[in-house]
Amino acid sequence: AAVLIGIRITAFASDRVWLANRLPMEKSFEVLKADAREIIEELGYAEPPKDVAASIQLDMVAYTRIAQNHDAPSLAEVIEQPNQALVTMLYRQDTASIVPMQLGGKVTLFDPTPGPGDVTLRLDLNGKLNYLRAMPPRVDRSEEAAPATDWAKLFEVAGLDIAEFEPTAPTVQPLTFADERAAWTGVLPHRDDLPVRVVAAALRGRPVFFETVTPYDP
Repeated sequence: AAVLIGIRITAFASDRVWLANRLPMEKSFEVLKADAREIIEELGYAEPPKDVAASIQLDMVAYTRIAQNHDAPSLAEVIEQPNQALVTMLYRQDTASIVPMQLGGKVTLFDPTPGPGDVTLRLDLNGKLNYLRAMPPRVDRSEEAAPATDWAKLFEVAGLDIAEFEPTAPTVQPLTFADERAAWTGVLPHRDDLPVRVVAAALRGRPVFFETVTPYDP
């Protein structure tokens, strides 16, 4: 029994290592973390975090959508593509400690529950933004007029040109409080011109939500 269990564990670990070794990572894990922090500062969140959590994650939900096509490539083939989006870096920073609620669990998009001061990014392996959620402070005593939102900056850190996108009515609700929403449609040139809907939201001129939604997303 011990031998059989050992074989299964070894096979499982080897498969994970085999997939990891096939990732087209031109940037190291530490460089991607530095990219995430730089993007957060560029978007107006300069306060140093108290805690940071980062990990490389595989989006099996998105691959399941791809696999519904009978001619779909295998998981390994998709992962090997230089501009794939199934494997991303999840980066979270907070003004408080980041401790998962599940015993022995990993930090995820929603565990622990994001609170004021939490900033979450998802980057592709080239360090480009494809998801942002920034939780505003619980109290806002600002009296000055808010600056205009620089939507082009969001597109820039996502590796996109806002001039190539067509504004459209926003329909997706941001996962945090916001006083301004926007949306655009276009294609992702680095993913074979894949159709995309870009959704974003801001609070007092500072981006709090951003997501690129493709036909492969649930």
